[in-house]
Amino acid sequence: MRKYFGSRQFNGQLMKLAMPIMIQNVINSSLNFIDNLMVGQLGSAVIGGIAASNRFFAIMNSGTASITGTCGIFISQFYGANNEEKIKESFRIAIWISFLLMIPFLIGAWVFPNLIISFFIDDPQIIDVGVRYMRIMGFSYIPLCYSSAVGSAMRSIGKPKMPMTICGISVTIKLLLNFIFMFGAFGMPGMGVEGAAAATVITRFIEAGLYAAAMKINAFMFATKLREMHQITWPLLKRIVYKAVPFYLNDMLWQASNSVILKCFGTRGELNYSAYAIASTIMDIFHTFDGGIGSAVTVFISQKLGNGDLKHAQKSGYQAKGFSMSAAVILFIMMLCSCTIIPVVYSGSPAEVISVSQKLILLQSAGFLFYELSMMNYYIFKAGGDTRSIVIMDCGLVWIIHVPLLVGVAYYTGLNIYALMGVNIFAEMVKFLAATGLFKQEHWIKNLAKS
Repeated sequence: MRKYFGSRQFNGQLMKLAMPIMIQNVINSSLNFIDNLMVGQLGSAVIGGIAASNRFFAIMNSGTASITGTCGIFISQFYGANNEEKIKESFRIAIWISFLLMIPFLIGAWVFPNLIISFFIDDPQIIDVGVRYMRIMGFSYIPLCYSSAVGSAMRSIGKPKMPMTICGISVTIKLLLNFIFMFGAFGMPGMGVEGAAAATVITRFIEAGLYAAAMKINAFMFATKLREMHQITWPLLKRIVYKAVPFYLNDMLWQASNSVILKCFGTRGELNYSAYAIASTIMDIFHTFDGGIGSAVTVFISQKLGNGDLKHAQKSGYQAKGFSMSAAVILFIMMLCSCTIIPVVYSGSPAEVISVSQKLILLQSAGFLFYELSMMNYYIFKAGGDTRSIVIMDCGLVWIIHVPLLVGVAYYTGLNIYALMGVNIFAEMVKFLAATGLFKQEHWIKNLAKS
């Protein structure tokens, strides 16, 4: 058991890298939370409509993050190997692939929003809200691709403070624009749901501009001139694509499974659906903490693998798992306490919606302990490009066990929404056991910086 406990120096280094990423993740996720909080005053149908629209956005965003994250692994390992040209080339590839893969989602948001929202929920009122929100939100996909690539590259070379700062500025702007466009201020008419979407789009473009300015001012190792964007070699592109495709498909299928899960919860009526949307929004905040720690672990271990220090990387992997155990317990306690803020934050929602959402959070908090420990394995596997283990743990088990069980309970039984949540917890337990076994096989200890 001692190998799971890192020294004070290890924990300090990990937290130094993780803290800005966690803060950035919390700030970034709060953009959607602010939408939910503010438009929640307009009723439960609005909450459900935005939740459905944001689920499609989450699929696109997950795909983008998968590509930039995969390129980030190579950037981290090349950084460990001190190979500046390959760092630049990896960044160029991240930009190109992200934009190409974003285009189908952009078309979907503009041309087929009704069809997309209808997949998640059958309620006409919720569909109408979701469609109005999505058509405008589609414009935000464009600047997000650029911001994701730049932010990932900054974190990959151990510079997470700049993305954190930019996200802090962005969320402040978003809050101000929400008041202006949603409720009407400074002579502007109140636009409600459309105003929330417009505020997000403007914020995303400003955010991308801030990243561009940061690139101009600071001499980041990955920075590349516009005229050099075409300078990509086939061998590296092939290596990145070889790793990126499984990561991308896994993340997309995982997000697709989340969409099916959301649809299953939608079978229990508008009130339960809205309660689940509230509970998920609260839970997403806690997921940003484990995501911050995990992202730091990926960068930390990737750099060790890249400079050829495989033994140290192996040791760090086990210590990171021990660190995540402590973090999981702390977040679990915080989660239990979060139930008390829901009546205050969502005061405009019906009492029944608030009551159900509180109970769902209590149930989800039990499953979060297993989720946290499983996800740490994911980030360790990612550091070494272990796509096999990730696909088995993250995507395979979801579609073989989780989704079929949930669909069966949702559509072929009359069990309530709490039973559906129980299926989620069971699936997380199975995933945790599988991830633990895959971790011990140590296929993740690989140096990708070697040609």
